[in-house]
Amino acid sequence: MRARAAQKAAEARRRKEELRRRRRGRIASGIAILAGLAVIAVFVIGSQSGDDEDTTQTGGQQESGGNPGCDAGEPPENDAQQYEQPTTQEQVLNAGADYWATIETSCGTIEVDLLEERAPSTVANFVFLAEEGFYDGLTWHRVINEFVVQGGDPKGDGSGGPGYEFPDELPDKSKVYTFGAMAMANSGPDTQGSQFFFVTHDAENALTGERKLEPAGLQPLYSYFGQASEESYETLDTIQKVEVGTEGETKDRPVNPVYILSVTIEER
Repeated sequence: MRARAAQKAAEARRRKEELRRRRRGRIASGIAILAGLAVIAVFVIGSQSGDDEDTTQTGGQQESGGNPGCDAGEPPENDAQQYEQPTTQEQVLNAGADYWATIETSCGTIEVDLLEERAPSTVANFVFLAEEGFYDGLTWHRVINEFVVQGGDPKGDGSGGPGYEFPDELPDKSKVYTFGAMAMANSGPDTQGSQFFFVTHDAENALTGERKLEPAGLQPLYSYFGQASEESYETLDTIQKVEVGTEGETKDRPVNPVYILSVTIEER
C-alpha cells in the first residue's frame, strides 16, 4: 500500500506541474485586468503577513532525519514558497465545480470533499497552495490522539505559513467539528494561512460507522472547509495513534515524522 502511495504521489507531482503552469497563466491574466482598471481607480491592497499557530499551542523546531512514520519511503523535498497575498476564489475556482482533494500521506490516503459553497475563499486558498506543491513533503507536526492531527506548516513547528493571512469563514455552530472534519488552524481571528487540521475525536464510533458522532469540543473559531470520506477514517486513525513526544519542544510531535507526500485536486 505504501509503494502505491509513493507511485500516486509521483504521478500527482507531474500533474501538479502542469496545473501550476495553467494556474499561473490564469492569475497573470487577472493581474493584467487589474492593471487596466487601475487607470481609472486607485486600489489599496493590504497584504497581511505573519505566521499561523496551532489551534491551541505550538511546538518547537522541526526535527530532521529519522525514519518516516508508518514505514513509508523518503518524502519529496519540500519547496514551499512565500506569497505576498492570497489568491481569490475567482482566480482559482470554476463556478459550479465540486472540488475534492486527495492527500497522500506516509500512513495512507485521505480523500476530502472540499466545501466550496460553505467556505469558498478558504477552499480557493487550499486549492491554490496544493496545486503550487506547497504541502508536498511537509509533516503532520501536531498529533493529539482523540483530538486532532495538524499539518501544513513549512517550518514544522506550528509557527509557519504562506507569507500572508486572510479572513476566517466560520461555521455557525461547533457541532461541525466531528471526526473527519477539516478546518484551518489559526492564532486568532482572521490569521489563517496554510495550516489545517483534521478532527479525530470519537474515533471508535466513526470507524464502526456510527452516524451520530460526538463533537471534539472546539468553539466555532476555525474555518470548516472539508470533510474526509469514510474510507479515509482508518488513515486518520493510524496517524493519530503514532508515537509522539510528551514534553518540551517535541510535545505532540510524532517521534518518527509522518509526511504529506502530495495533495491532488480534482473537480467532480
